[in-house]
Amino acid sequence: MLAAPLTDKATRILKLLLATQYCDGLRGPTVIYDPDDPYKDEYDIDDENTVITLSDWIHVANPTPFWSNHSLTTLINGKGRTLWWEPPWHLLTSRYRFRLVSISCDAPFNSTINGHKMTIIETDGEYPAPLVVDSLRIYAGQRYSVIVHANQPVNSYWIRADPLNPRGTPGFDNGRNLANLRYGGADQKDSETMDNVTLPLNEDELNCIESPQPSGKPELGGADIHENNLTFDVTGATFTTPPVPVLLQVLNGTYNAKYLLPKGSVQIEDMSSASSTPTRRGVGNVKHATVKNVMPELLREFEGRLFVDIALKNFILNVWGVEEAVLDFIVGESWVLDAGHLEEYDKCDLEPKMYKPFADLSEILLSTTMTRVRQKFFPDSDPQEERSPIFLWHDRGHKTISGSRTTRKPDIMAFGAPFGPEHNPLWFFSRFSIEFKREEKKGSRTGKGRRTPATTPMASIAEARLPSTALPKSLSQLPLSQSVATTATGATSLSSAGIPHLPTASKKRKSSDAHSGQPSKRSRKGKEQSTIKSCEPCLITQEQTQLARYALECLAASPRHYVTGIWIDRYDISLWYFDRACALRTVRFNFETEPHYLALVLYAMNVCDDKHAGFDLHFVLPALPQPGETTPLHDHIVGSEISLPLNEKYPGKGRYRIEETLYAYRGLLGRGTMVYRATPLLDMDPECEPEVLKIFWPVLTRPLEATIIEDLHKALPEKWREHIPEVTYSTTFTAAELKLPRVELLDSSVLETLEDRQQHVLGMKVKKKLWEAPNVEAFMEIFVDCVECHYHAYKEGRVLHRDLSENNLMFKHRPDGNVLGVLNDWDMASRVDENGESQLSNATHRTGTIPFMARDLLVDGTPPPHLYRHDLESFFFILVWAAVYYDFPHGKRKGYVVELEAWDSPSLLSSQDAKKLFILDYAKRSHILKHVTPANHLLLPWIDALWFCFNAAQRDFKCPDNEWDDSTLGGNITFENFMNTIGRAPRG
Repeated sequence: MLAAPLTDKATRILKLLLATQYCDGLRGPTVIYDPDDPYKDEYDIDDENTVITLSDWIHVANPTPFWSNHSLTTLINGKGRTLWWEPPWHLLTSRYRFRLVSISCDAPFNSTINGHKMTIIETDGEYPAPLVVDSLRIYAGQRYSVIVHANQPVNSYWIRADPLNPRGTPGFDNGRNLANLRYGGADQKDSETMDNVTLPLNEDELNCIESPQPSGKPELGGADIHENNLTFDVTGATFTTPPVPVLLQVLNGTYNAKYLLPKGSVQIEDMSSASSTPTRRGVGNVKHATVKNVMPELLREFEGRLFVDIALKNFILNVWGVEEAVLDFIVGESWVLDAGHLEEYDKCDLEPKMYKPFADLSEILLSTTMTRVRQKFFPDSDPQEERSPIFLWHDRGHKTISGSRTTRKPDIMAFGAPFGPEHNPLWFFSRFSIEFKREEKKGSRTGKGRRTPATTPMASIAEARLPSTALPKSLSQLPLSQSVATTATGATSLSSAGIPHLPTASKKRKSSDAHSGQPSKRSRKGKEQSTIKSCEPCLITQEQTQLARYALECLAASPRHYVTGIWIDRYDISLWYFDRACALRTVRFNFETEPHYLALVLYAMNVCDDKHAGFDLHFVLPALPQPGETTPLHDHIVGSEISLPLNEKYPGKGRYRIEETLYAYRGLLGRGTMVYRATPLLDMDPECEPEVLKIFWPVLTRPLEATIIEDLHKALPEKWREHIPEVTYSTTFTAAELKLPRVELLDSSVLETLEDRQQHVLGMKVKKKLWEAPNVEAFMEIFVDCVECHYHAYKEGRVLHRDLSENNLMFKHRPDGNVLGVLNDWDMASRVDENGESQLSNATHRTGTIPFMARDLLVDGTPPPHLYRHDLESFFFILVWAAVYYDFPHGKRKGYVVELEAWDSPSLLSSQDAKKLFILDYAKRSHILKHVTPANHLLLPWIDALWFCFNAAQRDFKCPDNEWDDSTLGGNITFENFMNTIGRAPRG
């Protein structure tokens, strides 16, 4: 038995498996709702009313665990009838997710709902591709989630659960094995519908949209649970029957699981994450970027980096750049929301229904706000000279937008002109994201936190009555201003109604209350006091990661310093800010009781310019794609120009034209590395070759990559300098120089606790990828060049690279046509002291690329110091990787080898285990090396020799003591031994 929190989102069964207790009725459904259900937009109702349990009803207690008595009828949600019982009444309507759970002791059921198709969207906790059926066979312990559209004439329809086991009693005479699905308004009588099955479930047609990884290891004896007749071993402990039944112990007041069972039967495990280790890779390194995989990484990424209770006024002043005089005027005015739209909004029981009334009342409020501001500050302005409008797009919540990590269906996206209804929505050009929380009407929340239709009491299936019509297929439009441009996709244009944009005030803002504005004529009694300096780090919730994922896509798609968003939780609104170092959230306000703040937010959105929307103004972006044009995600920036400060150290450099995106960081917080192929525009040579332009956000405590490279060029012997990249341009911008809002909104003491970052721009000559080597012989020369260059950087330059990967070993051609290895990407490098030990920074994350990291570094918690031998081990793993994957004749990487992909496991410990097995187990090693193609067999002697070297070092390993040299594993792993093992003499 395992005692652990439930983290899976699925339909489960709670049951007691001691002897015959399960068959005798100690069982029931348990539902864990998934906020990232990929099908959540396909149904309207999913609560305890839509859980349907099927069980066999046995009148006599079962004698043994191996034999059940004959079932007389099927119980549907615990109700049923034999030949003389009255039927239960089930009152249902609209677009439902039914969770069908078989808690049968023995009998399987053939289940149908007469006259209705069922779309299967979940089976036993996994999401398959949608499959439409009209009958399905469900066995004991199985669970299915199906979507049923209540789009038939108002009537009663049979739910059939015909038992197929000989111990059941099949058939439907006198209503046995039946229940009524009754539409609202239907007569209170049994259904008269007939069964007409044409689409029975064929389980072979169920295909998972994600491939779950089985537990244990794929080898003989690798299972993590071993069964022996009726006993089970889990981590070496065997479950044994307790002397007193568990249920009786609970009734007697014993609640702790470890006291209910014999000693050793309960193993307490940390199952707070899907991985076997709390040490994770980060969002940017999630390999299979499903929502299920990305969300926990986002939650972890924000630990200690989300700061809340930012004063609303300070946020709008410093982030969106509204002039303080206008802000104070808006906050000081009296505002009244349209009563009709507010009442309509108040009645909404589903999120999509909230859009239109909120939009309608916002349109009226914004129009009034613009008029008052114009009359106060610009009485002589021409209303015809309008500022370019903000364009709101939502497509009624149906359109999926592809991004760098996942596909999303944002509630509302805001775009600047000239974006219009004819354009496809693109993360690249999005200015804001607005997310509504799916929350029930005030006062109608259940104990489990699920939504309830405002007119329907929470009860059993038999008591739920709703209107018989389904939701409309589309949501209404979202007009939000005087000048409205509404489209068939649901997009709307926001116009500033002729209000000129006021410049941002340059002085530092101070706040006096939670929102820090002038007192409004509407009372704000009881508001929590807050200033910009008092915010504390806080955890982000799973629901709020929705906005974070939108920010992630925007930052990955286009050059930005930060992204903002708006969170609407029924009546409460908070504003959000995301950059590469932290996230900020304002104090919430209630727009029903504080409409002056809603007026302020709407105005700020409308007048916010590109800079205050977070865009990097060093870039001059290209024109929008043509209407209807589809452009690959990272191609939107192609053709952009970037203008950077001129530097006499790099004459002719500073302006570039972007030709191609070579790499885009896929995380939110962190380095945010973007790498482009870019052509210098100020170079004296009009035919100059494109260069590599790298833009990223290193932590302040880490030495700049340009500085590391320049120092290496000074320190290394001349013959090794050409193996280090040459810097062609470099500049740096601190957060203060860029005037990032976090500088004003966070106190300096808070920034000191933060892993604060600066923007670094680095230009270098273009190099070729390792797999583009002309042949395997050329690859071998490149590899040796990089190993020796790495050693001299360590010895003479006193710099340890620490992030060796297949992407960092590169090459160029000499004038004579021969290849020359270049060791690239020194941004994670560390200086070393006279003893060769790394001088650690205050950065909290580990360094390295997972498939190539040394085994010692893939551990829980804080890794050990990064040693030179760890980089030698990385070189070995790169060599094996190249031998298996590289197709040199065609200049590309080949497909997918399961055994080697285990090195890139989502779990660091799993990656460590896979590499340990490769090093220690000759059979495992051989199993991987059988994938080396004949063309790469020249690499096998090197691999074999190095394998024996690392194998011997591992077998010689002992706990470090005064005589054991851990830095070389007892003298086994050194540069000299590495070179001697591959048969190459160091070139000095």
